[in-house]
Amino acid sequence: AESAVYGVASDELDEEVAAAIVLRRGDADLGAILTFAEARLPTYAVPTLYRVMPDLPRTPTAKVQKAELRGDGRAACITRAEIKANLNNDGLMTSRG
Repeated sequence: AESAVYGVASDELDEEVAAAIVLRRGDADLGAILTFAEARLPTYAVPTLYRVMPDLPRTPTAKVQKAELRGDGRAACITRAEIKANLNNDGLMTSRG
């Protein structure tokens, strides 16, 4: 998987942590990625929003365009709570309800 982490404006906080993720065949699913992040990062650093994308927006020099990711705000994002609600007993995502 390829990812970029960025801040998104929030009503409750100054910003929320969001992660844009490019998943390829055979990569872990969002449930596994969330479980991995929660086990290794402090709570404040674990993204609250997740967005699966076909590719990350990049500049001609291959840098990730975080401004473009931020511009979409919460659009097309899945919340950490939604991911947790859709985890089965094996820690894998079930269909998003």
